[in-house]
Amino acid sequence: MILVESSPVHPGSNLGHNHSQMKKIKIWLPILALLVMGLLMVDSVKDDTVTTDENLMVGVGDLILKEQTFKVGFEPPPLMRDLVALPLLFMNLEPASHFIDNVVRQNVSDFAFYFGENFIYGQKNVPPEKILLAARVPAILLTLFLGYLLFSFCSKFYDSKTAFLALAFFISSPFFLAHGRLTTMDVPSAFFVLLCLWTLIRLLNTMTWKNAGLLGLTLAGALLTKHSMTTLLPFLIVAYFVHGFLFERALKKYGQNFLVVFAVSLTTVYLFYLYHLWNYPMSEQIADMKQTLQSTRSSIAAQMNWIVQLAHWPITRPLAHYFYGLFWQLLRPGAFGYFMGEGSMTSWLTYYPVGFFAKNPLPFLILFLAASGLAAKWLWAQTKTTALTSRSWLQQHFVDVLLLSWVLYFAFVLIFLNSGNTGSRYLIPLLPAVFILVSRTLTRAMNLLPKKILPVAGWTLAALLVLQFSSV
Repeated sequence: MILVESSPVHPGSNLGHNHSQMKKIKIWLPILALLVMGLLMVDSVKDDTVTTDENLMVGVGDLILKEQTFKVGFEPPPLMRDLVALPLLFMNLEPASHFIDNVVRQNVSDFAFYFGENFIYGQKNVPPEKILLAARVPAILLTLFLGYLLFSFCSKFYDSKTAFLALAFFISSPFFLAHGRLTTMDVPSAFFVLLCLWTLIRLLNTMTWKNAGLLGLTLAGALLTKHSMTTLLPFLIVAYFVHGFLFERALKKYGQNFLVVFAVSLTTVYLFYLYHLWNYPMSEQIADMKQTLQSTRSSIAAQMNWIVQLAHWPITRPLAHYFYGLFWQLLRPGAFGYFMGEGSMTSWLTYYPVGFFAKNPLPFLILFLAASGLAAKWLWAQTKTTALTSRSWLQQHFVDVLLLSWVLYFAFVLIFLNSGNTGSRYLIPLLPAVFILVSRTLTRAMNLLPKKILPVAGWTLAALLVLQFSSV
């Protein structure tokens, strides 16, 4: 048997030059594509009027960041509103507190929207369109960061083909092109979900306190972005300890690192809220909680009284404010929605599945269904040799199973546990994982095709991608 060694690649050889060129393409092509996406988003939104949620985000963001008080709109977490308000620090704006009407403010919850509108359109020195564009820039940048994070995730755990295909789905997605331009919390939630999954995998691969701290920080970022991201907690806990079982790791070490994750996350959330409560008097915070509960949540006022009591103690005030917003959302009776000719305060089981298929472009849906069929076929074939629940199979496909589990878990929460249907944008936190799984399946299928069929499949995929880009 003769072993033939490959000759070394010299810096001056054509092979070395081609490798260098490919490396540059992998670095700069995704950046260029995302820059084009960003320019299109800025151009399409620069003259758009304010949306309902942006009324709340912009004015309240300026108030809580500059003046460190939750006097207005205090239910949602503050992180995204802080980011939205950062560019406003460099504008000659009147203080947000000047637009607080103490009479109208008696209805604290509803007043936040009127306050935000007055803040944007009542400024004397800066036109409203300039304020809105400046506030939307951080949201657009975070969308682009999510795109690069998606590309990097695929490059790290799969290959460049999967990465480029997933990025193509992302930059041509109506969900991200539309909602990524606005100062809402759904795209930032998707960013922190994917970052949490990556830092979780990093911790599971290398059990160190540093990696545990990174996961704690990213989890805190998710919790500070949107209250619905508390759904990450049970998912991460189960995934964390299932991994320990699969790889037969020491439970004690897993427990210690989990405590670090929890401590870092809790401390970060606590300090973040402490900053924003600094100029918010305790008596006013308690009065606002009681007034809001009595006027808009009287049915759950008794259940949330323990949170109001927490606000009486200086050391627990930040936690009281976080829990107040969290349980405000968890215990809400519903939100009015209109779907298939019906209006309701409750949810429909078909709302989000229909939203997924109605809002995604047809070319992507074709590829999604094709990938789903291929994956089902492979999994069925796999069961004839190895059980899908076997330790060896799960170890080998842990990242795939983690992503698929997140998609199924979050979809289950939306469809069966969500109290109201308020928009298909709530699907956004699971879409990056969907893009990755579809791309992974399609590139694997392409690699398995015979050489005679490969060009036909490649041109078909290219045609569908061109059709998708042209449709948005």
